[in-house]
Amino acid sequence: MLKVRMKGRMMKDISDIAGVLIDEVNLRFRKDGLLVEIVDPAHVAMARMMADRSLFEVYEVEPIEMEYRRDKGTDIFQEDVVMLDLDKIREIFRAADVKGCPEWVEIRRLPEGDANHFDYELEVSAPGPVWNNSMIVRMRKADETCIPKMPNFKHRVKATFVPEHLKRAMRYMEILGGFVTLSTIGTDDLWIDACSDTVEAKMIVAKVVEGTALNSKVHLPTDYFGNMVRALNSIDMMDLEMDTDKPVVLKGYTHDLMDVIFMLAPRIEGN
Repeated sequence: MLKVRMKGRMMKDISDIAGVLIDEVNLRFRKDGLLVEIVDPAHVAMARMMADRSLFEVYEVEPIEMEYRRDKGTDIFQEDVVMLDLDKIREIFRAADVKGCPEWVEIRRLPEGDANHFDYELEVSAPGPVWNNSMIVRMRKADETCIPKMPNFKHRVKATFVPEHLKRAMRYMEILGGFVTLSTIGTDDLWIDACSDTVEAKMIVAKVVEGTALNSKVHLPTDYFGNMVRALNSIDMMDLEMDTDKPVVLKGYTHDLMDVIFMLAPRIEGN
Protein backbone atom coordinates (compact mmCIF):
# COMPACT_ATOMS: atom_id res chain seq x y z
CA MET A 1 0.00 0.00 0.00
CA LEU A 2 0.98 3.64 -0.33
CA LYS A 3 -0.56 6.53 1.56
CA VAL A 4 1.48 9.63 2.31
CA ARG A 5 0.37 13.06 3.40
CA MET A 6 2.65 16.08 3.35
CA LYS A 7 2.31 19.81 3.82
CA GLY A 8 1.43 21.65 0.64
CA ARG A 9 4.54 23.77 1.09
CA MET A 10 6.77 20.70 0.78
CA MET A 11 5.17 19.71 -2.51
CA LYS A 12 5.50 23.29 -3.76
CA ASP A 13 9.22 23.23 -2.89
CA ILE A 14 9.62 20.00 -4.89
CA SER A 15 7.79 21.57 -7.84
CA ASP A 16 9.79 24.82 -7.73
CA ILE A 17 13.20 23.15 -7.38
CA ALA A 18 12.65 20.37 -9.92
CA GLY A 19 10.92 22.73 -12.34
CA VAL A 20 14.11 24.66 -13.10
CA LEU A 21 15.53 21.53 -14.77
CA ILE A 22 12.67 19.35 -16.05
CA ASP A 23 8.91 19.25 -16.76
CA GLU A 24 8.16 15.90 -15.09
CA VAL A 25 9.54 14.51 -11.84
CA ASN A 26 9.54 11.04 -10.29
CA LEU A 27 8.80 10.76 -6.57
CA ARG A 28 10.36 7.62 -5.09
CA PHE A 29 8.73 6.57 -1.83
CA ARG A 30 11.11 4.35 0.12
CA LYS A 31 10.62 2.87 3.56
CA ASP A 32 12.80 5.56 5.15
CA GLY A 33 11.40 8.52 3.22
CA LEU A 34 11.03 10.33 -0.09
CA LEU A 35 13.83 10.52 -2.67
CA VAL A 36 13.81 12.71 -5.79
CA GLU A 37 16.76 12.62 -8.21
CA ILE A 38 16.67 14.53 -11.47
CA VAL A 39 18.98 15.55 -14.31
CA ASP A 40 18.27 18.11 -17.00
CA PRO A 41 18.00 16.95 -20.66
CA ALA A 42 21.38 18.49 -21.54
CA HIS A 43 23.09 16.69 -18.62
CA VAL A 44 24.50 19.98 -17.37
CA ALA A 45 22.75 20.08 -13.99
CA MET A 46 21.40 17.65 -11.41
CA ALA A 47 19.33 17.94 -8.26
CA ARG A 48 18.45 15.67 -5.38
CA MET A 49 15.82 16.10 -2.68
CA MET A 50 15.36 13.85 0.35
CA ALA A 51 12.68 13.99 3.03
CA ASP A 52 12.74 11.66 6.02
CA ARG A 53 9.48 9.84 6.74
CA SER A 54 9.22 11.75 10.04
CA LEU A 55 8.56 14.96 8.05
CA PHE A 56 5.24 13.60 6.75
CA GLU A 57 1.92 13.79 8.56
CA VAL A 58 1.13 10.28 7.26
CA TYR A 59 3.70 7.91 5.79
CA GLU A 60 2.41 4.39 5.12
CA VAL A 61 4.64 2.69 2.56
CA GLU A 62 4.70 -1.00 1.74
CA PRO A 63 6.68 -1.95 -1.41
CA ILE A 64 5.00 -4.12 -4.03
CA GLU A 65 6.22 -7.72 -3.96
CA MET A 66 7.37 -8.67 -7.46
CA GLU A 67 8.72 -12.20 -7.24
CA TYR A 68 10.53 -14.72 -5.07
CA ARG A 69 14.19 -15.29 -5.98
CA ARG A 70 14.79 -18.93 -5.19
CA ASP A 71 18.52 -18.66 -5.86
CA LYS A 72 18.87 -15.92 -3.23
CA GLY A 73 16.10 -17.09 -0.95
CA THR A 74 14.49 -13.65 -0.79
CA ASP A 75 11.60 -11.67 -2.18
CA ILE A 76 12.11 -8.91 -4.76
CA PHE A 77 10.17 -5.73 -4.05
CA GLN A 78 9.31 -2.76 -6.23
CA GLU A 79 9.20 0.74 -4.75
CA ASP A 80 6.39 3.15 -5.50
CA VAL A 81 7.62 5.72 -8.01
CA VAL A 82 5.03 8.35 -8.91
CA MET A 83 5.41 10.60 -11.96
CA LEU A 84 4.23 14.20 -11.58
CA ASP A 85 3.49 16.62 -14.40
CA LEU A 86 4.92 19.80 -12.86
CA ASP A 87 2.95 22.20 -15.06
CA LYS A 88 -0.30 20.55 -13.99
CA ILE A 89 0.69 20.59 -10.32
CA ARG A 90 1.60 24.30 -10.48
CA GLU A 91 -1.75 25.13 -12.11
CA ILE A 92 -3.59 23.28 -9.34
CA PHE A 93 -1.54 25.03 -6.66
CA ARG A 94 -2.17 28.45 -8.18
CA ALA A 95 -5.90 27.75 -7.94
CA ALA A 96 -5.60 26.53 -4.35
CA ASP A 97 -5.00 29.87 -2.61
CA VAL A 98 -3.23 33.17 -2.92
CA LYS A 99 0.03 31.75 -1.55
CA GLY A 100 0.28 29.28 -4.41
CA CYS A 101 0.05 26.03 -2.44
CA PRO A 102 -2.67 24.05 -0.63
CA GLU A 103 -2.78 23.14 3.04
CA TRP A 104 -1.80 19.51 2.42
CA VAL A 105 -1.22 16.95 -0.33
CA GLU A 106 -1.95 13.25 -0.10
CA ILE A 107 -0.80 10.54 -2.53
CA ARG A 108 -2.38 7.09 -2.53
CA ARG A 109 -1.87 3.93 -4.54
CA LEU A 110 -5.04 2.84 -6.34
CA PRO A 111 -6.29 -0.75 -6.20
CA GLU A 112 -5.10 -2.95 -9.05
CA GLY A 113 -7.45 -3.06 -12.00
CA ASP A 114 -8.38 0.63 -12.05
CA ALA A 115 -10.84 1.12 -14.90
CA ASN A 116 -8.78 3.92 -16.49
CA HIS A 117 -5.42 2.20 -15.91
CA PHE A 118 -4.21 4.79 -13.42
CA ASP A 119 -1.89 3.70 -10.60
CA TYR A 120 -2.06 6.58 -8.10
CA GLU A 121 -4.15 9.54 -7.11
CA LEU A 122 -3.05 12.85 -5.65
CA GLU A 123 -5.45 14.82 -3.49
CA VAL A 124 -4.93 18.46 -2.64
CA SER A 125 -6.93 20.35 -0.04
CA ALA A 126 -7.10 24.06 0.64
CA PRO A 127 -10.02 24.88 2.94
CA GLY A 128 -10.95 28.52 2.91
CA PRO A 129 -12.69 31.09 0.73
CA VAL A 130 -11.35 29.62 -2.51
CA TRP A 131 -11.80 25.88 -1.95
CA ASN A 132 -13.93 24.17 0.67
CA ASN A 133 -13.33 20.76 -0.87
CA SER A 134 -10.38 18.85 -2.23
CA MET A 135 -9.29 18.10 -5.80
CA ILE A 136 -8.08 14.67 -6.92
CA VAL A 137 -5.67 14.08 -9.79
CA ARG A 138 -5.08 10.59 -11.21
CA MET A 139 -1.51 9.61 -12.13
CA ARG A 140 0.47 6.69 -13.53
CA LYS A 141 3.53 4.88 -12.29
CA ALA A 142 6.78 6.30 -13.59
CA ASP A 143 8.49 4.49 -16.46
CA GLU A 144 12.04 4.42 -15.15
CA THR A 145 14.35 3.69 -18.03
CA CYS A 146 17.22 5.54 -16.38
CA ILE A 147 17.62 6.56 -12.74
CA PRO A 148 20.10 9.45 -12.35
CA LYS A 149 22.73 9.07 -9.67
CA MET A 150 24.48 12.11 -8.29
CA PRO A 151 28.28 11.65 -8.22
CA ASN A 152 30.40 12.56 -5.23
CA PHE A 153 33.19 15.11 -5.58
CA LYS A 154 35.78 16.28 -3.07
CA HIS A 155 35.93 20.06 -3.14
CA ARG A 156 38.64 22.09 -1.47
CA VAL A 157 36.57 25.26 -1.03
CA LYS A 158 33.35 25.59 0.95
CA ALA A 159 31.38 28.78 1.48
CA THR A 160 28.11 29.67 3.20
CA PHE A 161 25.66 32.17 1.76
CA VAL A 162 22.18 33.61 2.13
CA PRO A 163 20.20 32.74 -1.03
CA GLU A 164 18.52 36.15 -1.09
CA HIS A 165 21.91 37.88 -1.32
CA LEU A 166 22.95 35.70 -4.27
CA LYS A 167 19.60 36.36 -5.96
CA ARG A 168 20.27 40.08 -5.87
CA ALA A 169 23.73 39.61 -7.35
CA MET A 170 22.36 37.38 -10.13
CA ARG A 171 19.97 40.11 -11.24
CA TYR A 172 23.00 42.11 -12.32
CA MET A 173 24.84 39.13 -13.78
CA GLU A 174 21.91 38.03 -15.91
CA ILE A 175 21.87 41.39 -17.67
CA LEU A 176 25.30 40.52 -19.06
CA GLY A 177 24.33 36.96 -20.09
CA GLY A 178 26.79 34.24 -21.05
CA PHE A 179 28.72 32.90 -18.08
CA VAL A 180 29.35 33.96 -14.51
CA THR A 181 32.57 33.27 -12.64
CA LEU A 182 32.84 32.22 -9.00
CA SER A 183 36.28 32.72 -7.52
CA THR A 184 38.30 32.93 -4.32
CA ILE A 185 41.55 34.84 -4.15
CA GLY A 186 43.16 33.50 -1.01
CA THR A 187 40.78 35.32 1.36
CA ASP A 188 37.55 34.42 3.12
CA ASP A 189 35.44 36.09 0.40
CA LEU A 190 33.68 34.38 -2.50
CA TRP A 191 33.36 36.62 -5.55
CA ILE A 192 30.96 36.43 -8.47
CA ASP A 193 31.57 38.37 -11.67
CA ALA A 194 30.46 38.61 -15.27
CA CYS A 195 31.30 40.90 -18.16
CA SER A 196 30.22 41.93 -21.63
CA ASP A 197 32.04 44.02 -24.23
CA THR A 198 31.30 47.23 -22.33
CA VAL A 199 30.17 46.31 -18.82
CA GLU A 200 31.72 44.33 -15.96
CA ALA A 201 30.07 43.43 -12.65
CA LYS A 202 31.84 41.95 -9.64
CA MET A 203 30.49 41.34 -6.12
CA ILE A 204 31.21 39.47 -2.88
CA VAL A 205 28.36 37.02 -2.29
CA ALA A 206 29.52 34.61 0.43
CA LYS A 207 32.05 33.86 3.14
CA VAL A 208 34.53 31.02 2.62
CA VAL A 209 34.69 28.68 5.62
CA GLU A 210 37.05 26.04 4.20
CA GLY A 211 39.96 26.59 1.81
CA THR A 212 40.38 30.31 2.53
CA ALA A 213 44.03 30.24 1.42
CA LEU A 214 43.27 28.69 -1.99
CA ASN A 215 42.78 30.28 -5.36
CA SER A 216 39.80 28.60 -7.00
CA LYS A 217 37.72 29.57 -10.02
CA VAL A 218 34.77 28.11 -11.94
CA HIS A 219 32.77 29.40 -14.93
CA LEU A 220 29.04 28.61 -14.88
CA PRO A 221 26.25 29.17 -17.43
CA THR A 222 24.34 32.23 -16.24
CA ASP A 223 20.88 30.94 -17.16
CA TYR A 224 21.24 27.63 -15.32
CA PHE A 225 22.82 29.15 -12.24
CA GLY A 226 20.28 31.97 -12.13
CA ASN A 227 17.36 29.55 -12.33
CA MET A 228 18.80 27.43 -9.53
CA VAL A 229 19.26 30.44 -7.26
CA ARG A 230 15.70 31.64 -7.88
CA ALA A 231 14.36 28.21 -6.86
CA LEU A 232 15.80 28.55 -3.33
CA ASN A 233 12.80 30.44 -1.96
CA SER A 234 12.30 28.32 1.15
CA ILE A 235 15.97 27.99 2.13
CA ASP A 236 17.48 30.56 4.51
CA MET A 237 21.13 29.46 4.39
CA MET A 238 23.11 27.26 2.00
CA ASP A 239 26.55 25.79 1.56
CA LEU A 240 28.42 26.13 -1.72
CA GLU A 241 31.23 23.70 -2.52
CA MET A 242 33.57 24.36 -5.42
CA ASP A 243 36.97 23.66 -6.89
CA THR A 244 38.63 24.64 -10.14
CA ASP A 245 37.08 22.83 -13.14
CA LYS A 246 34.75 20.74 -10.94
CA PRO A 247 30.94 20.91 -10.70
CA VAL A 248 29.61 23.40 -8.17
CA VAL A 249 27.42 21.94 -5.43
CA LEU A 250 24.73 23.81 -3.49
CA LYS A 251 23.40 22.21 -0.29
CA GLY A 252 20.69 23.30 2.11
CA TYR A 253 17.45 22.51 3.93
CA THR A 254 14.00 23.90 3.25
CA HIS A 255 11.78 25.29 6.02
CA ASP A 256 10.24 21.80 6.26
CA LEU A 257 13.75 20.28 6.68
CA MET A 258 13.82 18.62 3.26
CA ASP A 259 17.43 18.07 2.17
CA VAL A 260 18.21 19.78 -1.17
CA ILE A 261 21.34 19.42 -3.32
CA PHE A 262 22.02 21.12 -6.66
CA MET A 263 24.99 20.29 -8.89
CA LEU A 264 26.01 22.32 -11.94
CA ALA A 265 28.80 21.45 -14.38
CA PRO A 266 31.28 24.24 -15.19
CA ARG A 267 32.72 25.42 -18.47
CA ILE A 268 36.29 24.20 -18.58
CA GLU A 269 38.58 27.18 -19.16
CA GLY A 270 40.29 27.01 -22.52
CA ASN A 271 37.56 24.89 -24.21
